[in-house]
Amino acid sequence: MLRKKLTLRHHSAVLRVAVAFDERAHAADFNTAMAVLIRHERAMMASPSEDGCALYGAAVENLYRLAFGEEAAQAVLAFYGDDVTAMVNAVHPFIRNTVAPAVRKVSLRGRKAAARDFLRARKKALRT
Repeated sequence: MLRKKLTLRHHSAVLRVAVAFDERAHAADFNTAMAVLIRHERAMMASPSEDGCALYGAAVENLYRLAFGEEAAQAVLAFYGDDVTAMVNAVHPFIRNTVAPAVRKVSLRGRKAAARDFLRARKKALRT
């Protein structure tokens, strides 16, 4: 379980968010949310539109709900209001540098365990 304190500053205000993210339980959801976010971000950059911005905003909200929980995500969104650029610049480094590496570590451990189990089963099958 990833437990961190995130301190966000916007103008003269400060918001402290207690992050408790279960990377084992939410690794697949996190990876999916990040892929969706990146896809919408690229689409928005290639061809800016109102619909593209709305989809990107929804992807950001979904990622924050997953990483911070519903209540903390709403607090972050309310704290920054319409200043999405400031919010993304403040929050995404935390997600990229803290949450994503924890998820990658768990995912790698899971892949290694699956490969090890597969090899054991294969050796056992070859012996019989």
